[in-house]
Amino acid sequence: MTTPMGTPAPTANSMVNANTADVEKIGVFTTAQSLVTFPGAVAAVTTIWKVLGTMYAPLGSTNKIVPVILALLVGTLIYLTSVTKGTSWRPKLAEVGIAIVNSFTIAAAALGIG
Repeated sequence: MTTPMGTPAPTANSMVNANTADVEKIGVFTTAQSLVTFPGAVAAVTTIWKVLGTMYAPLGSTNKIVPVILALLVGTLIYLTSVTKGTSWRPKLAEVGIAIVNSFTIAAAALGIG
């Protein structure tokens, strides 16, 4: 069997359908990319805050500093995993500033601030 262009079907299929037999599979749940998304970071902060509040009531929903601290920690982790090597101090300073703003945005979302 051949394609309309005269290419044998197995050859055409091998060009279109990549062979995934030797490809390493990486779990989505265990990669840093699952955390670095905004919804992933908010979910992480909210989940940790609720678990801590369940285990120790003073860290629960009435304690508003906990999600801020958690968001700053998660923001730092995200920054450290995505930092660009070899850049000068100005871009790094801008990246740190953006990371801080994003961390507070994560905290606001976890706190339900619109």
